[in-house]
Amino acid sequence: MYRRTGIVLFVLLTAWGLWIYPKPVTYERGKSIDYSEGKVETVYVTCGQALDILSGDFGDSIPSTAFYMQSQCTKAARSRVAGVAIIGVLDLASLIIGLFRGPAPKVAPIDAVLDRLPPPRESSSV
Repeated sequence: MYRRTGIVLFVLLTAWGLWIYPKPVTYERGKSIDYSEGKVETVYVTCGQALDILSGDFGDSIPSTAFYMQSQCTKAARSRVAGVAIIGVLDLASLIIGLFRGPAPKVAPIDAVLDRLPPPRESSSV
């Protein structure tokens, strides 16, 4: 990886981390089955923001006595924070490697690297 690739990767990973972090944390609660129409829908519970959940402040949709829901929200929030931390480490590593590696080497002209081919011979018909 050279400088340009490292910087582009840094920008993309930064944008991805900044896009993921502020989204509300959700977890899959179960499935809703409608037998009359033959549909299965996934039911998600919205918990709130990741750092708020880890500090003990759950969203309005989580009752204070719903300990199982709170534990599921805490797991989802930990996963979100860990994912953003991993993206941040990869982000910083790509920037550092890209900057230390420097620019890509110049490509030499093909005539300087390879000898020219001999001219084609006259084909003799037999």
